[in-house]
Amino acid sequence: LASVAFVCGARRGLKWFLTGLGTIALLFSLGTHTPVWGLFYALVPGIRLFRAPDMVMFLFVFSAATLAALGVDRIFRASAENDDEGWTRVLRVLAAFAGFLALLVLLVSSGALQSMWTTVVYKDITPDQIQTLRSLQPFIVRSALVSALLAFGVWALSWAVRRAFLAPTALVAGLVLLVGVDQLRVDGAFIQTLDFQRWSAPDPNMQALLEREKSDTEPYRLVSFVQSGQDVMPAIQGVDLASGHHPNDLSRYRELIGMVGSDMPKNLFNNNILRLLNVDYILWPDLDPRLGPAPEQGVISQTKLRDGRTYQTLLSYPGLPRARLVASAVVKSDDEDIDYMLSDAFDPENEVVLPAAPPIELSGGPVTGDVRWTDRSSPNHLSLSVTSDKPALLVVADNWFPAWHASVDGADAPVLRAYHSLRAIPVRAGEHRVELWYHSDLLVRSLWLSVATTLVLVGLGAFGVVRDRRRRAV
Repeated sequence: LASVAFVCGARRGLKWFLTGLGTIALLFSLGTHTPVWGLFYALVPGIRLFRAPDMVMFLFVFSAATLAALGVDRIFRASAENDDEGWTRVLRVLAAFAGFLALLVLLVSSGALQSMWTTVVYKDITPDQIQTLRSLQPFIVRSALVSALLAFGVWALSWAVRRAFLAPTALVAGLVLLVGVDQLRVDGAFIQTLDFQRWSAPDPNMQALLEREKSDTEPYRLVSFVQSGQDVMPAIQGVDLASGHHPNDLSRYRELIGMVGSDMPKNLFNNNILRLLNVDYILWPDLDPRLGPAPEQGVISQTKLRDGRTYQTLLSYPGLPRARLVASAVVKSDDEDIDYMLSDAFDPENEVVLPAAPPIELSGGPVTGDVRWTDRSSPNHLSLSVTSDKPALLVVADNWFPAWHASVDGADAPVLRAYHSLRAIPVRAGEHRVELWYHSDLLVRSLWLSVATTLVLVGLGAFGVVRDRRRRAV
């Protein structure tokens, strides 16, 4: 149908644009197996941040679907105008593609297409991948056959409309039926309908944790080493996690927890880092061969398999409070601070590690005071009531970012980057009200730029509509 769009008709520029977009998307999706990905990677800013180049196939599908819609429109015009020559060309194109796909079925069935793919396109395929490809042969053949049958169905519907056996609207109904049946066939292998309440219900370990924290208003974090530290299921129960963000964390935080790619966050096995991050609980996968059975200390709850083996263990851990006062600072560069925090020389309870000297003079030693949360209803706005007997740093074990702002008793205060990736606000001796809020000037400017761009595009579109109406009136 996309090819039918090129059988005469207007909008040739749009059609060629969509063809080019779809072709580039298809080649880009093959990653390093064609030069296109390399060119984009080298020349286009931001491409280095992208994962999975095959996700661009959405653009290929968009281009193909739009061209197919223009092809259906071409068939409608041929029918409405009784265009014999146009009908002949349309049916020839549809028959040619049905024949091409039938040939593809033969090539796939014989293995010739797979052989060409592995020798021309995917030259560095491994023996294991070749074996996988061979095991998938029946599915590839079936898919090629389905594609050929769909193409033949489109040709048959169009031929029936041409012979006046069907009304043009029946073509659309037939296409919807073909697409719908094929969609059900594809989705059947991937989509399952589950009861959300049953799926999201807490297991015994999470029930034990939630029961312990039912009456506690202080924030806490859980570290789950399930799925190599990528487990996010506890978050469904409203539990804050110190890992499991599948690596979309801020880069400094990833460095702090020792996470490279999707590997295990190795620094979360260090007591200093766990305490800094307000970790009160650990979920341990006992059957993970890399970790082995859970430690015996601090066991709260365990889940077991039917054969009696322990599956997961929930452990308690003495993490430091999410917000606390510290009156001693150590200055370390970004190249030194994490190694220092991992060492025995570091005192996580009584030292703040900063990249530069703090803006107030600290006397060191323990702080006599109190920190109480007065508002944590929004992640973008926090407020605390602080009492301190000496100048200190209010440490908040949440990620630092330049868009965070703070005030102490209504006066602006700096938000210092502490412990490589966390926050600290200097406070004087006495009672204070501290507020933190997130506000990004860059985000605001970008929003207004987007609004202005949208208004310009709407204005240009309206101008084009008015201009065309005036031309038709003349």
